[in-house]
Amino acid sequence: MGTMTDFWAREWLLEDIALRHAINDWDTAIQIGQQAGLLTIDAYLTDVGRRYVKDNRANELVVALEQ
Repeated sequence: MGTMTDFWAREWLLEDIALRHAINDWDTAIQIGQQAGLLTIDAYLTDVGRRYVKDNRANELVVALEQ
C-alpha cells in the first residue's frame, strides 16, 4: 500500500477497533490492535492488519449497499 493508503487504512482500523470495543481512547485502540497482531510496536499496519482492513472495509460497503 502507498503511504496515504496506509494512513487511511490505519485510521479506519483504529475507528473500527474503537467502535467494536466501545472505547474513545486511541492509546487503548492501538494496544488492542498490537495485541491482535494488526499493528506493529510503532502502530504501523502489519500484513495481517492490511488484510483485515481490506476484507472488512469491503464487507462494510456490502452491508451499507444492502440496507
